[in-house]
Amino acid sequence: MITTIITTYKRPKLLKRAIESVLKQTHGDFRVCVYDNASGDETEAIVQDFMKRDARVKYHRHPENIGMMANYAYAFFRIDTPYFSFLSDDDFLLPCFYETALKAFEQCPDAGFSACGVVQINGNGVFVGDPLTRWQREGYYEVPDGILEMIDTEGKLPVPTGILFNRGELKNIVPDWSLEIQLLWDPDYIMKIAAQLPIVITKKSCAVYMVHSNAFCSVFYDQLLESAKGLETYISSINILLKRLSNNENVLQSVKMLAQQTFIKRIKRTLGDCMWRNIGRRNYAVALNAAKVFKQHYALGVRTRLLIFWATLCSYVPSFHLVLECLHGSLKILIRLFQTKRHSDVVNATAVDSYWQYGESLKAIGLTSSKDSAERDKARLKRSDLNEEGMAEPCPTTKICLAQPKLVEPWTKLNQ
Repeated sequence: MITTIITTYKRPKLLKRAIESVLKQTHGDFRVCVYDNASGDETEAIVQDFMKRDARVKYHRHPENIGMMANYAYAFFRIDTPYFSFLSDDDFLLPCFYETALKAFEQCPDAGFSACGVVQINGNGVFVGDPLTRWQREGYYEVPDGILEMIDTEGKLPVPTGILFNRGELKNIVPDWSLEIQLLWDPDYIMKIAAQLPIVITKKSCAVYMVHSNAFCSVFYDQLLESAKGLETYISSINILLKRLSNNENVLQSVKMLAQQTFIKRIKRTLGDCMWRNIGRRNYAVALNAAKVFKQHYALGVRTRLLIFWATLCSYVPSFHLVLECLHGSLKILIRLFQTKRHSDVVNATAVDSYWQYGESLKAIGLTSSKDSAERDKARLKRSDLNEEGMAEPCPTTKICLAQPKLVEPWTKLNQ
Protein backbone atom coordinates (compact mmCIF):
# COMPACT_ATOMS: atom_id res chain seq x y z
CA MET A 1 0.00 0.00 0.00
CA ILE A 2 1.10 3.57 -0.76
CA THR A 3 0.62 6.79 1.20
CA THR A 4 0.48 9.95 -0.90
CA ILE A 5 1.25 13.07 1.15
CA ILE A 6 -0.16 16.36 -0.13
CA THR A 7 0.54 19.46 1.96
CA THR A 8 -1.51 22.48 0.95
CA TYR A 9 -2.21 26.11 1.69
CA LYS A 10 -4.80 28.26 -0.10
CA ARG A 11 -4.66 26.61 -3.51
CA PRO A 12 -7.97 24.70 -3.66
CA LYS A 13 -8.32 24.54 -7.47
CA LEU A 14 -4.83 23.19 -7.98
CA LEU A 15 -5.28 20.83 -5.02
CA LYS A 16 -8.36 19.39 -6.72
CA ARG A 17 -6.32 18.57 -9.81
CA ALA A 18 -3.57 16.98 -7.71
CA ILE A 19 -6.01 14.71 -5.85
CA GLU A 20 -7.78 13.72 -9.06
CA SER A 21 -4.44 12.73 -10.59
CA VAL A 22 -3.80 10.31 -7.71
CA LEU A 23 -7.29 8.81 -7.89
CA LYS A 24 -6.74 8.09 -11.60
CA GLN A 25 -3.72 5.85 -10.90
CA THR A 26 -3.82 2.43 -12.58
CA HIS A 27 -2.53 0.96 -9.31
CA GLY A 28 -5.33 1.48 -6.81
CA ASP A 29 -3.88 0.34 -3.47
CA PHE A 30 -3.13 3.74 -1.94
CA ARG A 31 -4.50 6.49 0.27
CA VAL A 32 -4.26 10.23 -0.29
CA CYS A 33 -3.52 12.19 2.90
CA VAL A 34 -4.13 15.94 2.60
CA TYR A 35 -2.62 18.18 5.28
CA ASP A 36 -4.18 21.63 5.21
CA ASN A 37 -2.09 24.39 6.83
CA ALA A 38 -5.17 26.33 8.01
CA SER A 39 -6.12 27.66 4.56
CA GLY A 40 -9.46 29.06 5.74
CA ASP A 41 -10.99 28.91 2.25
CA GLU A 42 -12.89 26.27 0.23
CA THR A 43 -10.03 23.76 0.58
CA GLU A 44 -11.81 21.72 3.26
CA ALA A 45 -15.07 21.60 1.30
CA ILE A 46 -13.28 20.35 -1.82
CA VAL A 47 -11.46 17.57 0.06
CA GLN A 48 -14.64 16.61 1.95
CA ASP A 49 -16.38 16.16 -1.39
CA PHE A 50 -13.62 13.77 -2.48
CA MET A 51 -13.90 11.88 0.81
CA LYS A 52 -17.63 11.29 0.24
CA ARG A 53 -16.87 9.73 -3.13
CA ASP A 54 -13.67 7.85 -2.28
CA ALA A 55 -12.71 6.43 1.14
CA ARG A 56 -9.02 6.49 0.17
CA VAL A 57 -8.91 10.27 0.61
CA LYS A 58 -8.01 11.48 4.13
CA TYR A 59 -7.91 15.04 5.46
CA HIS A 60 -6.35 16.91 8.37
CA ARG A 61 -6.57 20.65 8.95
CA HIS A 62 -4.29 22.39 11.43
CA PRO A 63 -6.08 24.97 13.62
CA GLU A 64 -3.38 27.49 12.68
CA ASN A 65 -0.61 27.79 10.11
CA ILE A 66 2.39 25.91 11.51
CA GLY A 67 4.72 26.60 8.57
CA MET A 68 5.53 24.49 5.53
CA MET A 69 8.39 22.48 7.05
CA ALA A 70 6.42 21.67 10.20
CA ASN A 71 3.46 20.57 8.08
CA TYR A 72 5.72 18.23 6.10
CA ALA A 73 7.15 16.80 9.34
CA TYR A 74 3.68 16.29 10.82
CA ALA A 75 2.63 14.34 7.73
CA PHE A 76 5.85 12.34 7.39
CA PHE A 77 5.88 10.89 10.89
CA ARG A 78 2.33 9.55 10.39
CA ILE A 79 3.22 7.33 7.45
CA ASP A 80 2.65 3.63 8.23
CA THR A 81 2.51 2.04 4.77
CA PRO A 82 5.33 0.18 2.96
CA TYR A 83 5.68 2.91 0.32
CA PHE A 84 5.07 6.67 0.25
CA SER A 85 5.38 9.70 -2.01
CA PHE A 86 5.21 13.50 -1.80
CA LEU A 87 2.95 15.51 -4.11
CA SER A 88 2.83 19.31 -4.09
CA ASP A 89 -0.65 20.74 -4.43
CA ASP A 90 0.25 22.50 -7.71
CA ASP A 91 1.80 19.42 -9.37
CA PHE A 92 0.11 16.24 -10.60
CA LEU A 93 0.76 12.61 -11.46
CA LEU A 94 0.21 10.78 -14.72
CA PRO A 95 -1.91 7.61 -14.36
CA CYS A 96 1.01 5.18 -14.72
CA PHE A 97 3.23 6.55 -11.90
CA TYR A 98 2.58 4.04 -9.11
CA GLU A 99 2.36 1.07 -11.47
CA THR A 100 5.69 2.00 -13.08
CA ALA A 101 7.49 2.74 -9.80
CA LEU A 102 6.27 -0.48 -8.14
CA LYS A 103 7.42 -2.54 -11.10
CA ALA A 104 10.95 -1.43 -10.27
CA PHE A 105 10.62 -2.55 -6.65
CA GLU A 106 9.42 -5.99 -7.76
CA GLN A 107 12.82 -6.58 -9.36
CA CYS A 108 14.88 -4.51 -6.90
CA PRO A 109 13.22 -4.74 -3.45
CA ASP A 110 16.35 -3.44 -1.69
CA ALA A 111 16.24 -0.06 -3.46
CA GLY A 112 15.72 3.00 -1.27
CA PHE A 113 13.54 4.69 -3.86
CA SER A 114 12.19 4.29 -7.38
CA ALA A 115 12.44 7.52 -9.41
CA CYS A 116 10.45 8.12 -12.60
CA GLY A 117 10.60 10.87 -15.19
CA VAL A 118 9.03 14.21 -14.25
CA VAL A 119 8.14 16.66 -17.01
CA GLN A 120 8.77 20.27 -15.94
CA ILE A 121 6.49 23.00 -17.33
CA ASN A 122 7.28 26.71 -17.01
CA GLY A 123 4.96 29.67 -16.56
CA ASN A 124 4.23 29.83 -20.31
CA GLY A 125 3.06 26.23 -20.42
CA VAL A 126 6.19 25.15 -22.26
CA PHE A 127 8.14 22.03 -21.33
CA VAL A 128 11.59 22.94 -20.05
CA GLY A 129 13.12 19.62 -19.10
CA ASP A 130 13.26 16.42 -17.10
CA PRO A 131 16.36 15.75 -14.93
CA LEU A 132 16.29 12.01 -15.58
CA THR A 133 16.81 12.50 -19.32
CA ARG A 134 20.36 13.59 -18.41
CA TRP A 135 21.16 10.24 -16.75
CA GLN A 136 23.35 7.81 -18.70
CA ARG A 137 20.93 4.91 -18.36
CA GLU A 138 17.87 3.54 -16.59
CA GLY A 139 17.80 0.72 -14.08
CA TYR A 140 19.48 -0.33 -10.86
CA TYR A 141 22.29 1.77 -9.35
CA GLU A 142 24.48 0.29 -6.63
CA VAL A 143 26.14 2.46 -3.97
CA PRO A 144 27.90 4.79 -4.80
CA ASP A 145 26.98 4.78 -8.51
CA GLY A 146 23.58 6.41 -7.89
CA ILE A 147 24.84 9.44 -6.00
CA LEU A 148 27.80 9.82 -8.39
CA GLU A 149 25.40 9.96 -11.34
CA MET A 150 23.08 12.53 -9.75
CA ILE A 151 25.80 14.99 -8.74
CA ASP A 152 28.36 14.74 -11.55
CA THR A 153 26.72 17.78 -13.18
CA GLU A 154 24.06 20.22 -12.06
CA GLY A 155 20.42 19.55 -12.90
CA LYS A 156 20.30 15.75 -12.51
CA LEU A 157 18.73 15.38 -9.06
CA PRO A 158 15.45 13.43 -9.34
CA VAL A 159 12.31 15.49 -8.64
CA PRO A 160 10.47 14.28 -5.48
CA THR A 161 7.12 14.44 -7.36
CA GLY A 162 8.19 11.38 -9.37
CA ILE A 163 9.79 9.38 -6.55
CA LEU A 164 8.22 6.46 -4.69
CA PHE A 165 10.07 5.82 -1.43
CA ASN A 166 10.57 2.38 0.13
CA ARG A 167 9.76 2.87 3.82
CA GLY A 168 11.04 -0.57 4.80
CA GLU A 169 14.58 0.33 3.67
CA LEU A 170 14.48 3.92 4.98
CA LYS A 171 13.70 3.39 8.65
CA ASN A 172 16.95 5.03 9.75
CA ILE A 173 17.02 7.73 7.06
CA VAL A 174 14.59 10.60 7.62
CA PRO A 175 14.28 14.03 5.99
CA ASP A 176 15.46 17.14 7.82
CA TRP A 177 12.45 19.42 8.26
CA SER A 178 14.32 22.07 10.23
CA LEU A 179 14.32 25.70 9.10
CA GLU A 180 18.11 25.77 8.79
CA ILE A 181 17.99 23.54 5.72
CA GLN A 182 14.92 25.33 4.30
CA LEU A 183 13.79 24.11 0.87
CA LEU A 184 16.93 22.02 0.35
CA TRP A 185 15.34 19.19 2.31
CA ASP A 186 14.72 17.19 -0.88
CA PRO A 187 18.29 17.09 -2.29
CA ASP A 188 19.55 16.46 1.25
CA TYR A 189 17.15 13.52 1.71
CA ILE A 190 17.67 12.08 -1.79
CA MET A 191 21.45 12.27 -1.50
CA LYS A 192 21.45 10.65 1.96
CA ILE A 193 19.46 7.74 0.54
CA ALA A 194 21.63 7.32 -2.56
CA ALA A 195 24.78 7.45 -0.41
CA GLN A 196 23.65 4.45 1.65
CA LEU A 197 21.22 2.43 -0.48
CA PRO A 198 20.82 1.37 -4.11
CA ILE A 199 18.22 3.23 -6.18
CA VAL A 200 16.22 2.53 -9.34
CA ILE A 201 15.71 4.97 -12.23
CA THR A 202 12.98 4.91 -14.90
CA LYS A 203 12.99 7.60 -17.57
CA LYS A 204 9.35 7.09 -18.47
CA SER A 205 7.38 10.33 -17.85
CA CYS A 206 5.07 9.69 -14.89
CA ALA A 207 4.44 13.14 -13.32
CA VAL A 208 4.30 16.85 -14.10
CA TYR A 209 6.08 19.55 -12.08
CA MET A 210 4.89 23.14 -12.51
CA VAL A 211 7.67 25.74 -12.54
CA HIS A 212 5.71 29.00 -12.39
CA SER A 213 5.97 32.38 -10.69
CA ASN A 214 3.21 31.56 -8.19
CA ALA A 215 4.88 28.36 -7.03
CA PHE A 216 5.98 28.55 -3.41
CA CYS A 217 9.60 27.80 -4.23
CA SER A 218 9.72 30.56 -6.87
CA VAL A 219 8.25 33.18 -4.52
CA PHE A 220 10.44 31.93 -1.69
CA TYR A 221 13.71 32.25 -3.62
CA ASP A 222 12.79 35.62 -5.13
CA GLN A 223 12.25 37.01 -1.62
CA LEU A 224 15.16 35.09 -0.10
CA LEU A 225 17.81 36.37 -2.49
CA GLU A 226 16.74 40.01 -2.30
CA SER A 227 18.39 40.51 1.11
CA ALA A 228 21.81 39.84 2.59
CA LYS A 229 20.24 37.80 5.36
CA GLY A 230 18.29 35.72 2.87
CA LEU A 231 21.33 35.02 0.70
CA GLU A 232 23.31 34.10 3.80
CA THR A 233 20.55 31.65 4.73
CA TYR A 234 20.64 30.09 1.27
CA ILE A 235 24.43 29.68 1.27
CA SER A 236 24.38 28.35 4.84
CA SER A 237 21.78 25.74 3.87
CA ILE A 238 23.97 24.42 1.07
CA ASN A 239 27.03 24.42 3.35
CA ILE A 240 25.08 22.40 5.94
CA LEU A 241 24.06 19.91 3.25
CA LEU A 242 27.68 19.53 2.11
CA LYS A 243 28.97 19.23 5.68
CA ARG A 244 26.54 16.41 6.43
CA LEU A 245 27.61 14.61 3.30
CA SER A 246 31.26 15.13 4.22
CA ASN A 247 30.69 13.67 7.70
CA ASN A 248 28.91 10.62 6.32
CA GLU A 249 31.31 7.69 6.70
CA ASN A 250 29.40 5.73 4.06
CA VAL A 251 30.33 8.22 1.33
CA LEU A 252 33.58 7.94 -0.63
CA GLN A 253 35.94 10.91 -0.62
CA SER A 254 35.63 11.25 -4.39
CA VAL A 255 31.85 11.61 -4.02
CA LYS A 256 32.28 14.31 -1.37
CA MET A 257 34.65 16.31 -3.58
CA LEU A 258 32.33 16.05 -6.60
CA ALA A 259 29.35 17.20 -4.53
CA GLN A 260 31.36 20.18 -3.29
CA GLN A 261 32.20 21.23 -6.85
CA THR A 262 28.66 20.76 -8.15
CA PHE A 263 26.93 22.73 -5.40
CA ILE A 264 29.45 25.57 -5.46
CA LYS A 265 28.70 25.92 -9.18
CA ARG A 266 25.02 26.03 -8.28
CA ILE A 267 25.60 28.83 -5.76
CA LYS A 268 27.67 30.83 -8.26
CA ARG A 269 24.97 30.49 -10.91
CA THR A 270 22.26 31.53 -8.47
CA LEU A 271 24.31 34.54 -7.35
CA GLY A 272 24.99 35.63 -10.94
CA ASP A 273 21.32 35.36 -11.91
CA CYS A 274 20.32 37.31 -8.78
CA MET A 275 22.85 40.07 -9.50
CA TRP A 276 21.87 40.34 -13.15
CA ARG A 277 18.16 40.52 -12.27
CA ASN A 278 18.74 43.33 -9.76
CA ILE A 279 21.00 45.28 -12.11
CA GLY A 280 18.19 45.14 -14.67
CA ARG A 281 15.86 46.58 -12.02
CA ARG A 282 18.45 49.23 -11.12
CA ASN A 283 18.79 47.76 -7.64
CA TYR A 284 22.54 48.16 -7.75
CA ALA A 285 23.00 48.16 -3.96
CA VAL A 286 21.20 44.80 -3.69
CA ALA A 287 23.38 43.31 -6.44
CA LEU A 288 26.60 44.53 -4.81
CA ASN A 289 25.46 43.37 -1.39
CA ALA A 290 24.82 39.88 -2.78
CA ALA A 291 28.37 39.73 -4.10
CA LYS A 292 29.70 40.91 -0.73
CA VAL A 293 27.89 38.08 1.10
CA PHE A 294 29.09 35.52 -1.43
CA LYS A 295 32.70 36.72 -1.10
CA GLN A 296 32.63 35.86 2.62
CA HIS A 297 32.27 32.18 1.71
CA TYR A 298 33.79 31.61 -1.74
CA ALA A 299 36.21 33.10 -4.24
CA LEU A 300 34.69 35.37 -6.88
CA GLY A 301 34.61 34.14 -10.46
CA VAL A 302 35.01 36.10 -13.69
CA ARG A 303 31.25 36.45 -14.21
CA THR A 304 30.70 37.79 -10.70
CA ARG A 305 33.55 40.29 -11.03
CA LEU A 306 32.14 41.60 -14.31
CA LEU A 307 28.71 42.04 -12.74
CA ILE A 308 30.26 43.85 -9.76
CA PHE A 309 32.02 46.23 -12.17
CA TRP A 310 28.79 46.84 -14.08
CA ALA A 311 26.70 47.42 -10.93
CA THR A 312 29.35 49.77 -9.47
CA LEU A 313 29.60 51.78 -12.71
CA CYS A 314 25.81 52.11 -13.00
CA SER A 315 25.47 53.18 -9.37
CA TYR A 316 27.94 56.04 -9.86
CA VAL A 317 26.95 56.91 -13.42
CA PRO A 318 23.22 56.21 -13.84
CA SER A 319 23.32 57.44 -17.41
CA PHE A 320 25.41 54.41 -18.28
CA HIS A 321 22.35 52.25 -17.79
CA LEU A 322 20.38 54.51 -20.15
CA VAL A 323 23.07 54.11 -22.77
CA LEU A 324 22.79 50.36 -22.48
CA GLU A 325 19.01 50.53 -22.83
CA CYS A 326 19.42 52.50 -26.04
CA LEU A 327 21.80 49.88 -27.38
CA HIS A 328 19.01 47.33 -27.44
CA GLY A 329 20.77 44.86 -29.69
CA SER A 330 23.93 44.88 -27.59
CA LEU A 331 21.92 44.43 -24.41
CA LYS A 332 20.28 41.32 -25.82
CA ILE A 333 23.71 39.90 -26.55
CA LEU A 334 24.83 40.66 -22.99
CA ILE A 335 21.76 38.92 -21.61
CA ARG A 336 22.62 35.80 -23.56
CA LEU A 337 26.17 35.95 -22.26
CA PHE A 338 25.31 36.42 -18.59
CA GLN A 339 22.16 34.39 -18.17
CA THR A 340 22.73 30.71 -17.52
CA LYS A 341 21.75 28.48 -20.40
CA ARG A 342 19.75 25.47 -19.23
CA HIS A 343 19.23 22.16 -20.94
CA SER A 344 15.76 21.92 -22.47
CA ASP A 345 13.98 18.74 -23.49
CA VAL A 346 11.42 19.59 -26.16
CA VAL A 347 8.06 17.85 -25.83
CA ASN A 348 4.85 18.27 -27.79
CA ALA A 349 2.97 20.66 -25.48
CA THR A 350 0.01 20.83 -27.88
CA ALA A 351 -0.65 17.14 -27.34
CA VAL A 352 -0.77 17.59 -23.57
CA ASP A 353 -3.24 20.48 -23.89
CA SER A 354 -5.41 18.43 -26.27
CA TYR A 355 -5.56 15.34 -24.05
CA TRP A 356 -5.81 16.96 -20.62
CA GLN A 357 -7.15 14.34 -18.21
CA TYR A 358 -7.74 16.21 -14.96
CA GLY A 359 -10.80 18.41 -15.50
CA GLU A 360 -9.00 21.63 -16.42
CA SER A 361 -7.08 22.80 -19.45
CA LEU A 362 -3.73 24.51 -19.26
CA LYS A 363 -5.39 27.85 -20.08
CA ALA A 364 -7.91 27.43 -17.25
CA ILE A 365 -5.11 27.49 -14.68
CA GLY A 366 -3.40 30.51 -16.18
CA LEU A 367 -0.99 28.68 -18.47
CA THR A 368 -0.80 28.49 -22.25
CA SER A 369 0.53 25.61 -24.25
CA SER A 370 3.39 25.93 -26.69
CA LYS A 371 2.54 27.50 -30.07
CA ASP A 372 5.02 25.29 -31.84
CA SER A 373 3.45 23.12 -34.49
CA ALA A 374 3.78 19.37 -34.51
CA GLU A 375 6.18 19.60 -37.44
CA ARG A 376 8.42 22.03 -35.56
CA ASP A 377 8.38 19.75 -32.52
CA LYS A 378 9.35 16.85 -34.74
CA ALA A 379 12.26 18.78 -36.23
CA ARG A 380 13.58 19.87 -32.83
CA LEU A 381 13.03 16.60 -30.99
CA LYS A 382 16.42 14.90 -30.95
CA ARG A 383 15.22 11.41 -30.08
CA SER A 384 14.43 8.22 -31.98
CA ASP A 385 11.06 7.34 -30.43
CA LEU A 386 8.68 9.19 -32.79
CA ASN A 387 5.77 7.43 -34.43
CA GLU A 388 4.53 8.05 -37.96
CA GLU A 389 2.60 11.18 -36.93
CA GLY A 390 5.72 12.74 -35.47
CA MET A 391 4.55 12.20 -31.90
CA ALA A 392 6.46 10.49 -29.11
CA GLU A 393 4.93 7.20 -28.01
CA PRO A 394 2.86 7.89 -24.86
CA CYS A 395 2.44 5.91 -21.70
CA PRO A 396 -0.08 3.18 -22.64
CA THR A 397 -2.39 4.19 -19.78
CA THR A 398 -2.88 7.82 -20.84
CA LYS A 399 -3.53 9.79 -24.01
CA ILE A 400 -0.99 12.43 -23.03
CA CYS A 401 1.86 12.30 -25.54
CA LEU A 402 5.20 12.97 -23.90
CA ALA A 403 8.67 12.58 -25.33
CA GLN A 404 10.18 9.52 -23.69
CA PRO A 405 13.21 7.37 -24.54
CA LYS A 406 12.57 3.80 -25.53
CA LEU A 407 12.75 1.50 -22.52
CA VAL A 408 15.17 -1.41 -22.42
CA GLU A 409 14.59 -3.88 -19.60
CA PRO A 410 15.59 -1.31 -16.97
CA TRP A 411 15.13 -3.67 -14.05
CA THR A 412 18.22 -5.74 -14.73
CA LYS A 413 20.86 -5.14 -12.09
CA LEU A 414 23.73 -3.94 -14.20
CA ASN A 415 27.33 -4.53 -13.20
CA GLN A 416 29.48 -1.43 -13.69
